[in-house]
Amino acid sequence: FRGRLMFPIHDVQGAVIGFGGRALSAEHEPKYMNSPETAAFVKGKQLFGLPFAKQAIASAGHALLVEGYMDCVILHQHGVAQAVAPLGVALTDDHARPLKRYTKDVILLFDADNAGTLATLRSLDILIAEGLSVRIACLEEQADPDEFVLAHGAAALTERLAAAQSLFDYKLAALRRRHPRPVVEARVALCP
Repeated sequence: FRGRLMFPIHDVQGAVIGFGGRALSAEHEPKYMNSPETAAFVKGKQLFGLPFAKQAIASAGHALLVEGYMDCVILHQHGVAQAVAPLGVALTDDHARPLKRYTKDVILLFDADNAGTLATLRSLDILIAEGLSVRIACLEEQADPDEFVLAHGAAALTERLAAAQSLFDYKLAALRRRHPRPVVEARVALCP
């Protein structure tokens, strides 16, 4: 973990079970590194920030799922404390299950880049299979949630969360972006 910003990773009761480290310079690879997995610490089962977000999730009526440690930390610092994040791995059903204890509603707010869009689409099916209601919040092109809050403030982010799209609307918009054709041709492409 030399040359990395360290993040303690807590289990749902608040006990430290591992650490995540973000490289402070480009020569350190990989960019993110976690403690080795143990019986108590499995990346695919832990949500970063969950023990600190439980009350806020109940108050807000939804969990806010973001991509990374920094997104989660910066949002908490700006009062958006219902944010949680997977530990640098794709969302799993073991990530989704604990959320059901605190809410039935999840808003996805992944990065606006291509990787974030793909992660959003993969995560939707997992969350729905676990019986959660999912909406998707969108930011400006290429904006990360932490950068957005730092530039525009928590109130602007709260507005985006309130305008989060339904699953159907988000998937339809994603398909339209992939097939930007005249109306009739687009409809044919969307319905194989």
